[in-house]
Amino acid sequence: MQSIRLYIFLLIPFLLGACGNTNDHEDTRRENIVAGTWISYFENTDSMVIARVFTDDYYSYFTYAEGKAQNELNKSRYYLDDQHIFLSSYTQTYKLEADTLWITNSKGDQTTKYIRARFIDAE
Repeated sequence: MQSIRLYIFLLIPFLLGACGNTNDHEDTRRENIVAGTWISYFENTDSMVIARVFTDDYYSYFTYAEGKAQNELNKSRYYLDDQHIFLSSYTQTYKLEADTLWITNSKGDQTTKYIRARFIDAE
């Protein structure tokens, strides 16, 4: 049941992103290297703590495993430079190593490790 709920959660942002508005600065953007679904797990377990989705059209979504309400506060536009993710309300520092994304909060006092989500085709 929990895996179905996670799958549905991860699918919703991509569907919503397809209906988004356009941005006049789209042609000046850099390659979107963080696009995709990223999962943070509880230490040394396979228990999800938070999932973050960065869409190709530069929206960011997140949800917590304990099921906090999903609403518009969880959605934000974002832009990238070599080290920063600029969101609507704050800026975070990031480092990408293969399929691992390290994000440091805007205060600089907490770094979270995210693993790129992989989906298995059901053929």
